[in-house]
Amino acid sequence: MLEIASDDFMRLLESHFDITKGILAELSRRLRQTNEHVSDLTFLDDRTRVLKNLINLANQHGKRDGVFIHIHLALNYDELSQMAGVSKQILSEVLRELEAKGVLVFGLNQYTLNLTKLRG
Repeated sequence: MLEIASDDFMRLLESHFDITKGILAELSRRLRQTNEHVSDLTFLDDRTRVLKNLINLANQHGKRDGVFIHIHLALNYDELSQMAGVSKQILSEVLRELEAKGVLVFGLNQYTLNLTKLRG
């Protein structure tokens, strides 16, 4: 861990605009992400929030193959339920529903989204 005194940090920011710019970009990204999360919690239902988070994970970690997106990532129910702002019970219900409809297929440390079923 590194500790920098406030005055030294301010001088660093003044003399290295690239560092200042990077910090501002990261703070802006986090603020947008927080605003979007608050909006999702306010205006989206549980199912939509879970699905949106699965799609976000697919965009970040997935590989597209035609109408399928394969995501090589073990789903952690605790993290996913926290990301979507739902209980683990609700998460399980939504995942079972998506699997029954063929939207989501689980494998070992991966899952696949079927885009044609997602749109249907």
